Amino acid sequence: MAPRQVVDLDAYLNNFRARVVQDAFLEATSRYWWRRAEQFEAARPRRTDHYPRDISAATVAAQDERIAATAQACRYRAVIAHSTRLEAAE
Repeated sequence: MAPRQVVDLDAYLNNFRARVVQDAFLEATSRYWWRRAEQFEAARPRRTDHYPRDISAATVAAQDERIAATAQACRYRAVIAHSTRLEAAE
């Protein structure tokens, strides 16, 4: 069994706080949301995808609809982020 590593709790918490703030600023940028929309679009089912036999076309269509709606929500969020003053910090 490997020896337990001693963790400096103050340093860990300071790093954690910094990452939380960094993530909050990142999520406030339109670039972040445009990139997320692109990622969801890339995840949508394609005609060339192969599915197990027990997956119906309706299930695939429902999945595609959910992913497309999520991508659209990301695009809406990008527009909102672009119209806020936080965008100037980018």
